[in-house]
Amino acid sequence: LEQIIRKHLPARYFDMRSIPRNPEGKRAVFFDLDGTLTRKNIYQRIILNYFYTHVTPRTSLLLLHLAVKRVIRKHGRFYQDAIRLLKGIAVRDLVAPVPHDLETHERAIFYPEMLQLLKLHQKEGNLVFLISEEPEAILHPVLAFLNVHGFGTIATLDHGRFTGKLQGPIMKDEMKREKVLALAEEHHIDLEKSFAYGNSWHDYAMLRTVDHAALVNPPRDLKRRGKQLG
Repeated sequence: LEQIIRKHLPARYFDMRSIPRNPEGKRAVFFDLDGTLTRKNIYQRIILNYFYTHVTPRTSLLLLHLAVKRVIRKHGRFYQDAIRLLKGIAVRDLVAPVPHDLETHERAIFYPEMLQLLKLHQKEGNLVFLISEEPEAILHPVLAFLNVHGFGTIATLDHGRFTGKLQGPIMKDEMKREKVLALAEEHHIDLEKSFAYGNSWHDYAMLRTVDHAALVNPPRDLKRRGKQLG
């Protein structure tokens, strides 16, 4: 069985660089956003708040159409449908209310314990990064509120407006792991003494890339796997 596994999994899962060791390196912390730091999907909150103040028969129909697709589509296809909903919307108009919303409803949006944990890592001098599948264009006010650097999925823009298309893959699964490895090389990070926090299987590859990983409100099957791995 071990020979079969080694044959079919990428070599990096078994070589010494699977978790890059840099004894002289810095300690870093990698957070997922939705369901880990926030109670619910931040994109959903932002887009619903926007359409609440820009309600038209067309937007109502689009939201209803998206709700149906959420039930029948797989995650990746549904995500693309959700991005198409942004077509023609100016980034500035979409994110303008976000800072006030975050400040006014902080406890309703974020898990207070997770914010305390994030601030503790910052106080200890650890490098803190947020890696989310949310469109990077709408992450900026969240990153500013949390005072962290972060990375998301790239949604293409045309003169400051969303085109409804993506540039490259969604920031999830293996892409999160690749981003962690790239940050480790860029910032001279030792991943053996670094931390990561996530809540879903889409964070699993990222969590396995550091030595100190923790699950936050995971689904039952991931919780079971987390217990197996300690």
